[in-house]
Amino acid sequence: MKRLVYLIFPLALVSCEKEIPLNAEVTDPKLVLNCGFEEGEPWEVHVSQSLSVIDNGNLSGVDGATVNILDNNGTLLETLNDDGNGYYSSTSLVGASGTGYKLTVSKSGFTSIESSDIVPSIPVINYKDTVSGTYLGEDVFEITFDINDPAGSNDHYLIQAIGYEDDGFGNTNEYQLWFNVNAPEFENTSPEEYNQIAFLKDGQFNGSNYEITIRADGWVAESNLDSISVYVSSCTEAAYNYAWSYDRYQSTSGDPFSQPVQVYSNVTNGFGIFAGYSTRSFAVEF
Repeated sequence: MKRLVYLIFPLALVSCEKEIPLNAEVTDPKLVLNCGFEEGEPWEVHVSQSLSVIDNGNLSGVDGATVNILDNNGTLLETLNDDGNGYYSSTSLVGASGTGYKLTVSKSGFTSIESSDIVPSIPVINYKDTVSGTYLGEDVFEITFDINDPAGSNDHYLIQAIGYEDDGFGNTNEYQLWFNVNAPEFENTSPEEYNQIAFLKDGQFNGSNYEITIRADGWVAESNLDSISVYVSSCTEAAYNYAWSYDRYQSTSGDPFSQPVQVYSNVTNGFGIFAGYSTRSFAVEF
């Protein structure tokens, strides 16, 4: 499931840019962290440094940092390997559902940064049906499933759909699908609006089974796709806030009439994101 990191937590480091007073930014560059971590997967972290507001260069990776993963009690679990170009990875440590983690990054010439979050519980999803039909006068391909939401907690979900196609030469092409959903509980979409990620909180269905139908364009059923996988991620509030704000940032980027969007950060003394999620999926074969 690690591939979902790059969909939900893209390593497009522009997502970590912040509005900072000119003198602070010029005299005190800060470390920028990007890490989405998941149940059962090894750790992958990217560390870069912020730019001054008068610098038009690209954010560059920071090598030679000490990147530590600790538990909630402050016990060191592993110091990550320096893989170069700002990337750091674990040798044996993987994320565990329901477990809290703290990450610290130190590097000479920078103020040390830290952040904490947990790996949320694994989502329970049940595939139910697919059907081709029409909606609002347009051909659609519908996929219906439900989420078995746990009681007693405020849960956050992200939903994505990926189409897979064998090109006949041993390669698999992937397409992130646009879709809409059938329920008003989704924050960023409506029955008339298509998006690549759907955002959902369980406020109105806490502790119950919640049925969802996503509608992709009708071309999907007539295409050369071999399968579609629907990914449901249970994520922490930090992960949800980051993904939501980054999606809004992307949607409004380049629009001179839109309000600026501040991308969410939960890193102390620096910028970026350190957030946990757990993902499950099901496949629809053609």
